[in-house]
Amino acid sequence: MPDQTTTEPIAAAHRRRMGRLGTLLGGLVLAGTAALSLGARAYDVGVTAPHSQPIERALRRGMELSVRNHARRVSIPAGVDLRDPALAERAIGHYSVACAQCHAAPGHPAAPWMVLYPAPADLTKTETVSQWTDAELFWIIENGIKDTGMIALGPTHQEQDVWAVAAFVRQLPEMTAERYHDLVTQYQARRAQTKQASAHGH
Repeated sequence: MPDQTTTEPIAAAHRRRMGRLGTLLGGLVLAGTAALSLGARAYDVGVTAPHSQPIERALRRGMELSVRNHARRVSIPAGVDLRDPALAERAIGHYSVACAQCHAAPGHPAAPWMVLYPAPADLTKTETVSQWTDAELFWIIENGIKDTGMIALGPTHQEQDVWAVAAFVRQLPEMTAERYHDLVTQYQARRAQTKQASAHGH
């Protein structure tokens, strides 16, 4: 058996080393917290003050990697084709009411008072929409994107409605201003008829 007179000094030395290590780590944590607090106070989080280019690139790249990774679990239902005009037309109400103000529409630029950072993507541009697969478009629309103002439709909409919005976005760059205007006009007419019928029903 080890000699107790030998093990006790070793144990005491070990406790002293662990104590010094704990003190050092505690100091580092406090210093890091203080530095973070000072940095946070100095950093401008306002929308009008963009991130530096390295931070902006890192955030953008991180967002893209996250979306592509999570969208791998999305299965496109049988019969769903994001290039089907009939599917897209079902989303005109959703898009014209909840999306167009930020993301623009054919013949209708984004609302000038919608100042966000990063600026919402212009979904009327082919290069914007074509960078995402169908599954990725669905995932973004269903889940939103943190700290960008991009809302999530998943918690408040049926899955088939989210697919319809994804189809609308997929087809938006090829849609003419006249077609968009016609769809909005038809949607508004249907809503007016529904309200009128509901009022008469009561």
